Amino acid sequence: MGHGYRVAVTAGRWVIVAVWVALAVGFTAFLPSSGGGGGGFGDLLPPDSPVLRIEQRILDQFRVPVLSGTTVVVHQEGGLSLLTRADSVLWALATTQDVLDAPEPPIPGQIVAAIPVPTGTANTTVTYLYMSDRTGTRNTDRLAN
Repeated sequence: MGHGYRVAVTAGRWVIVAVWVALAVGFTAFLPSSGGGGGGFGDLLPPDSPVLRIEQRILDQFRVPVLSGTTVVVHQEGGLSLLTRADSVLWALATTQDVLDAPEPPIPGQIVAAIPVPTGTANTTVTYLYMSDRTGTRNTDRLAN
């Protein structure tokens, strides 16, 4: 039985590859898509999700999204140096100012705002990152790093 299977697969290898390609094209062409193509977190939720309704309400009320999908935390036991904490805040402010000063709107795959948040401790800095539309999770992770 194993010999027959091996012979059938080997002899029909090009048929198998053609079937795989046809299935991939069929699924791509006929299954409904999310339309955004961004690969972001919202693609994992159903369109009628309460989370997406709340996020849409926030976007309607404010120009910048209030909810950040990405948070960068820098932490060091024993405390961060004053220069490291200042660098974190200055980087966030400079990044946001660069976007505000840009002559064109942000393109997909770009940080549009970085908001430093005071933590009250000397060993941690927190910065909320806001990405442009259609920035996927892989690119968001790369930008955060």
